[in-house]
Amino acid sequence: MKAQGPLNKANSESTITSGYSLYTNVGDVEMTKKSISMDVFKTYATGTLLFGVGLEYWNRRFNDIGENRLFGSFEDSYSIGLTSTYTQKCNGNWSVGLSFTPQLNATLKRELGSDDMILAGNIQIGKEWDSSISNGKAKMAFGLYYDILFGEPQLFPFVSYSNMINQSWDYTIGFPLSSLRYSLNEYHDFDILIYPEGNYTNTSEGISINGTDTILNSKLEFKTLVIRMDYNSIIDDYWAVSFGISYLPNTELRILDTNDTEIYSFGSTESLCINFGVKYKLN
Repeated sequence: MKAQGPLNKANSESTITSGYSLYTNVGDVEMTKKSISMDVFKTYATGTLLFGVGLEYWNRRFNDIGENRLFGSFEDSYSIGLTSTYTQKCNGNWSVGLSFTPQLNATLKRELGSDDMILAGNIQIGKEWDSSISNGKAKMAFGLYYDILFGEPQLFPFVSYSNMINQSWDYTIGFPLSSLRYSLNEYHDFDILIYPEGNYTNTSEGISINGTDTILNSKLEFKTLVIRMDYNSIIDDYWAVSFGISYLPNTELRILDTNDTEIYSFGSTESLCINFGVKYKLN
């Protein structure tokens, strides 16, 4: 789930986006995430169609020698996702959106299986009103998501209300994401965002905690609350960059068996994350 863009800017652009994130001291584990994604929009008279593809590469360095020996199979993992979303316009400025997002989350050390796949998706209902500020729009949305935003896959509700305070400030209040944006001008803005982040990765290699029992298809679950500040800059008609730093007050990293029962925890700690992103506009 991504933060809403400024209400006075187009949010149906076809783009290629890349990012880099560095997580420090997540239970004595250092993590990095590299990502690239492409979203292509097609607008019709009655709705909008989105096709997207994304790739994430996670690298984890286990500073504890014992943990590195036990869980080294989780050192590198990959998340590959496809997105297909259609949003239908309805009478009275209402809209209904349906999204299907199959994901592959695996270490890719062996052949793929059903444990590596997650069939995520969501349904949203939205309502827009005209805003008196700079010809903008106020929007309410609610719905249901099935995703790994909170770690292991689960169903959760979504609700948000977005509006402009004036030509410089706009906000989104909701669950699970809230944000506040200040636009210095049309080229530079600052964001404050609060949202959960999760990852859920399968390994087909066996791991053994006690030296006797070997567990196949175990999962590495990561979840945290993110309090993030970003600076965004539009360079020209096609390129934009962003820099950010996040405070993670309570990160959790643990190993689960095939029944999602915890078999090992790396502890719960606070952490920092440094983010950098580049976006290229296709249309």
